Amino acid sequence: MGMIAVRFLMNLPNPKGTQKIDASRGTTSIIDQTLDPDCLLHTPIGKTMHVDIGSKSTLKNLKACCPENSIPLSLFPIQVQANCTKCEFTTSIIQLPQTEKCPNCSATLRSETTLELDNLPDDIKLEDIGIPPREILALRTDNGFEWIELREKN
Repeated sequence: MGMIAVRFLMNLPNPKGTQKIDASRGTTSIIDQTLDPDCLLHTPIGKTMHVDIGSKSTLKNLKACCPENSIPLSLFPIQVQANCTKCEFTTSIIQLPQTEKCPNCSATLRSETTLELDNLPDDIKLEDIGIPPREILALRTDNGFEWIELREKN
C-alpha cells in the first residue's frame, strides 16, 4: 500500500480498481467490482441546486425546497427504531444510530435505519439528525439522482 501511495503522490500510473493486498505473500490483485447505478454512494455528485436553508432548518423547510415527487436522502443512515430480538421490546427514536441496551433484558438493541428523509417528522431539525451546514444532499427523482446544497440565509 505504501508503494501505491508513493506512486500516486508522484503522479505515476497505478492499477485501476480495488486492490487486494496480501502482505504475507507480497502479492496484489485487482478485484472486479461493478458500480450499482441505483446506489446513492455509487453515483457521482453532479450539478447541485442551492437552497436557502441550513442545518438549523426543519425537515419541513427542506421538503418545501425539493422538487415535486422527489425524496430527500441522507448520505448516512438515520435510526428510526430500535428492537430487542430477545424480549420483543421496541422503541421509535429518530437519531444517529447508537448501540443501546434493552431496558427490559439488557440485550443489545438492533437499530432500524433509513436514508429517506421524507417519512421522518417535519419538526425535526436537520442538525438533530447529523446533517451539517452546507451539506450536499441527494434527491431521488423519477429521472435518477439530483443534488441540493444547503446554504444558510444571510
